[in-house]
Amino acid sequence: MRESYQAAVISDTHGILRNEVVEVIKGCDVILHGGDFDCKKVLEDLEQMGKLYAVKGNNDWDLGDKLPPFMDFTLYGLHFYMVHDKNDIPKNLSDIDVMIYGHSHKYEERHENGRLILNPGGCGRERFRFPLTMAVLDIYPASRDVKVTRIDIPGSRDSAIKGKMPARDMKKIISSVIKDMDRGKKIDVIVVRNNISRELAEQICRIYVTHPGVNADGILNKMEASNLL
Repeated sequence: MRESYQAAVISDTHGILRNEVVEVIKGCDVILHGGDFDCKKVLEDLEQMGKLYAVKGNNDWDLGDKLPPFMDFTLYGLHFYMVHDKNDIPKNLSDIDVMIYGHSHKYEERHENGRLILNPGGCGRERFRFPLTMAVLDIYPASRDVKVTRIDIPGSRDSAIKGKMPARDMKKIISSVIKDMDRGKKIDVIVVRNNISRELAEQICRIYVTHPGVNADGILNKMEASNLL
């Protein structure tokens, strides 16, 4: 057995697998994903990159039975438990060494009674104004120590290489922007209310104004046809 192993810990990729994330994964022995793939291709790509441990998120209904709601497993001599939502963490963690969850997109790391409790944050699509993050665990089987390294991922559109924002999510954003426009909201307000870039907001607004009567599906189709996504 080696002195140490590395685990890439990610969550909430939401249809996007970024170059920076892939580069970190390449240097690790295993991948732990806390749910919300939101895209079958991202799941398949990660499976091809190495040993993958993953749970089902609240946006993974399209993945059917491919993902379990939680995982209870031993890795390099340590007892891991992984679930998507913090509210589903078991009350009794007495024999668990590492507890991993996701869902909030907010990086959290704490140590309680010798136990690591970790949310790597979201590393796919930017949401809730939180930075894109992931973590790497250095696991030392002999001493049962775990060292955590937080990794901040640049939120660049150009760094997303695999998959796009799922159409259903984009449709929700477009519908929300349409409602804001109908209510007379200014572009700056629309950007903040929907947590989207000014460029995207302007694209949606432009199509809505220049195509009277168009709905969210119509705007989405026009954006895809014009390669605006």
